[in-house]
Amino acid sequence: MAPLDLSLLASLPSLPLRSRYLVESYLTGLHRSPLKGTALEFAEYRNYQPGDDLRRLDWRLYGRSDRLHVKQFEEENQLRVCLVLDLSASLRYRSQPQLLTKLDFARTLLGGLSLLARRQHDAVGLALVGDTPSAADSGLVDYLPPRSSLAHHHALFSRLDQPPATRAAPLVEALHRLATLLPRGTLVVVASDFYTDLEPLRGAVRLFRSQHLEFVGLHVLDPMEVDFNDDSAGLFTDLENGHVIPLSAPAARAGYLKRFRAHCDALTGLCREYDGELVLQRTDADPLTTLAAYVAHRAHLV
Repeated sequence: MAPLDLSLLASLPSLPLRSRYLVESYLTGLHRSPLKGTALEFAEYRNYQPGDDLRRLDWRLYGRSDRLHVKQFEEENQLRVCLVLDLSASLRYRSQPQLLTKLDFARTLLGGLSLLARRQHDAVGLALVGDTPSAADSGLVDYLPPRSSLAHHHALFSRLDQPPATRAAPLVEALHRLATLLPRGTLVVVASDFYTDLEPLRGAVRLFRSQHLEFVGLHVLDPMEVDFNDDSAGLFTDLENGHVIPLSAPAARAGYLKRFRAHCDALTGLCREYDGELVLQRTDADPLTTLAAYVAHRAHLV
């Protein structure tokens, strides 16, 4: 798989362009795409369900039976996917001007996953997590249930393209709320930096497993957070609460890296304990492997 041009990705002016470039780069790099589309042998009919692609309705059969039926193809198996975007202020960080912010990188990655899912005719939903007044107590700023229609796909991209600004996002509360909204068997992909207390998160991931929801975390991080190779000293601002902290980066580096790696290890162990997955995605690293991991995970589920 050829490496992605990250500088070109960051320079593209819109989310749809970035996501499409991401997916086309992924598909171009495959010797044989696992995405079968609808070029499969016709097998049978099934009853129409809201959100189905209207192009696959058999209108002749409707004229004879007065009931809507959808053509179903061999090996076709629709998956429900819910994409979750953490809108915490910490995701607006980037350490280098040539990189995307963590939020823009996460939006691009989720947009790419949405395009891949649509190619499979899967039903895709979106949940935006933040602390705006509209989120009330659930933490959900916006929620679109999984659907597979073209109109729904456009609505999803519109919301993903212009998310509201928030500070801290109550991720755990939102995941608990989603567990009550999503049907069993849904694949839930959460893009976040996961700067949250892990014990409450453990309860949410455990609830997902008990509700038969598949959990995949996209751990989106800036290279500075992972390596902390800053040699400066000065004032550092907490994006979540606005607190300004005087800090000498070289003096704090060893202690920071120890705590940061312990947090990441604990997060990985938590996900594995409840049959979930965690995928580390640096904003200076090629995201195509993450798309490949999604396709492999989807193939395992269906």
